Amino acid sequence: MGIGKEEKIMYKGYDLTLSEQDISSLLGENIKYYSEYTNSITTFRENLCKNICKRFDLRDENEALDAESLKNEWFPSGNYDLFISHSHKDVELAKKLASWLYERFELKAFIDSTVWGYVDELLRQIDNKYCILENTSDGITYNYEKRNYSTTHVHLLLASALREMIDKCECLFFLNTTNSISLSDSIESLTTESPWIYDELQNVRFLERKKPRRVFKEVVEKKSEFQNKDLIVKYDVSEELKKLEKLNKKSLNDWLNKYEHTEKKNNPLDILYTLNI
Repeated sequence: MGIGKEEKIMYKGYDLTLSEQDISSLLGENIKYYSEYTNSITTFRENLCKNICKRFDLRDENEALDAESLKNEWFPSGNYDLFISHSHKDVELAKKLASWLYERFELKAFIDSTVWGYVDELLRQIDNKYCILENTSDGITYNYEKRNYSTTHVHLLLASALREMIDKCECLFFLNTTNSISLSDSIESLTTESPWIYDELQNVRFLERKKPRRVFKEVVEKKSEFQNKDLIVKYDVSEELKKLEKLNKKSLNDWLNKYEHTEKKNNPLDILYTLNI
């Protein structure tokens, strides 16, 4: 089922509170789809990375790397219904949610860390080609300025690809856990230490939103010798989270129950939008 071939654009975002216990309860004893999902993602990434490594040298006639080609090769898009924003520590929770969404609603969820998780490999290839200062038997030394420059380019490409993918998905689920969000000690606000979560929530806040054209059936690394402290940057996402409607395990069960008692021709997302949350 899913969305079909209709052109999609971001419509709604949800702030989903979900624990490992919650998702285990939703999945029950049947983990067939979770196993199949995990295996398919592993195979997809292995094949994609293998092919990409063979075609890395994407330069134009002026011997410059083609940013658009790099983005298309390393961060390929696809046809997905939902985008799951999550902490990297919650990747298994996100994968279980994605498998449940497909098993119950045939909705395809995009998880960037499972498809685009090899961004460091792209950085490594670029740095080894353009940023080496010295290569000795003791190891490789990189040029600090060039290394910063290459990291900026790659992270901007990833941020651009994420923004495009979010905009192509009709719906976003933000997994709100203690790994992703914390209450700031100094001010009464919700913060995240992940720059990627911050960027994803910013995209949901500012991207143009359009109602689907469907007619709704209802209302609608190694430590240094100086033992430096880890760098921690906190981003205030209080305003971003206000733009997302709240969801929890009960909401997901209500959605499933309503869907199962409605004509299957209805799009499952349309039913989610009508829930009185």
